[in-house]
Amino acid sequence: MRRFPNPFLLFLLICLATAAPAQVVAPFAQTNLADTVASLKSQGVSVYTYPLVVSLSEPQVVNGGAFSFSVTGPPGVYSILDTTDLATWTQLGTVQNVIGSATFTDLQSTNSTQKFYRALLQIP
Repeated sequence: MRRFPNPFLLFLLICLATAAPAQVVAPFAQTNLADTVASLKSQGVSVYTYPLVVSLSEPQVVNGGAFSFSVTGPPGVYSILDTTDLATWTQLGTVQNVIGSATFTDLQSTNSTQKFYRALLQIP
C-alpha cells in the first residue's frame, strides 16, 4: 500500500465488479461496435466511452483534511462505503457517475487514523 501526505490516511483501492458489465462486453464484440465508434469519431461525432470495471483513483487530501477520490466505471449511482478494519463496512453516501467518472469527497476522513474505501454500482 502507498502512503499519502497525511499519515492518518491510508487509501486502498477495492473494486467490485457486478454482473451487468459482463453482459455489455459480448454484444460489443459481436456487433463490431468498436468499428462503428471509430467511424463516428472520424466524422467528428462526440462519442463517450467508459471502462466496464469500477475503479477508485486520483486520491488526494483537500479542504483542510478532507479526502477525495475519483470513481470510474459504467454510468450510474454508486454507493461509497468505508471501513477502518476491512470487516465492518458503512455507507458514507452516494455519487452519480454520469459519463464514466465522478468525484467523491469524504469530509469525515480527518476523524480516522486509517480508512479504506470501496464503491458499489447500484443496480436498478
